[in-house]
Order: sequence, then structure tokens, then C-alpha cells
Amino acid sequence: CACLQQQVSMAGALMSPVPPGADICNLYVNELPLEADDLFLYRLFSPLGAITSVRVMRDETGVSKGFGFVKFVHAHDAMGAI
Repeated sequence: CACLQQQVSMAGALMSPVPPGADICNLYVNELPLEADDLFLYRLFSPLGAITSVRVMRDETGVSKGFGFVKFVHAHDAMGAI
């Protein structure tokens, strides 16, 4: 698919060119609240389509780093989430 990789922000969407072999179904989500967890991301994005995985990135002490990833099953759902 000759689409654009999307980076989702709670404040707005940013677009950047897709490098060859990039997974356009996997969205980077930033500006998450520090108390956000995987369930928070799932509940936020699941109404937009089927999800394969969600992950909030955490530091070595377990505190959210304020960003994570949501991987959709279908590229059109990922694009719609933007």
C-alpha cells in the first residue's frame, strides 16, 4: 500500500513518509497521561477498528513514558484513527 505512516497525537495528527517495509497498521501515540495503561489505549482506540495489540511504554520503575503503540488489524482502520 502506498499510504503515509501516521503518528497520532492526543493533540493532533502528524504525517511522515513511510519507509520501505514500514507497518502502516502500527500507530505511535504520544502525549498520553502518565497514569495511562494498555487498557486505556485499548478503550480509546478499539471503537475505531479491530486491534492486534496495544502497549504503553514504561521506564524501569514502571511509570508511563507518555507514549505507546496501537496496532490495528486493517490499514484502513489505522488511517481512520488518525
